[in-house]
Amino acid sequence: MQNIWSTIISEGGLDQKLMAYMSANNSELYTHIEEDLFAKENKELLQKVIDKLPPQRKKVFTLFRLEGKSYEEISNLLGISPSIVSDHLLKANRFIKAEILSALILSAFFANT
Repeated sequence: MQNIWSTIISEGGLDQKLMAYMSANNSELYTHIEEDLFAKENKELLQKVIDKLPPQRKKVFTLFRLEGKSYEEISNLLGISPSIVSDHLLKANRFIKAEILSALILSAFFANT
């Protein structure tokens, strides 16, 4: 073990090895931070878009997507037919996709200017 350290130190490789190690670890740390920020921004964007839905559609979407309720359960809870539940979900999904796509396009546009 002592020979390895003396070789690294004597060849000036310690700085290079240390820098490589720190660079790799900092890059990994940065990537995690970046991913966490991206996930948080996406979650906030999704919540803002969901908040734009009409009240009944928002309830249906929240019950189905976030709480895992079935069409039948939502139908019983809200006193609407399962086909109305289906219609609300279809329209909510279309709206959310369009809003998120629009936000991504704007984001990409402003990132390039």
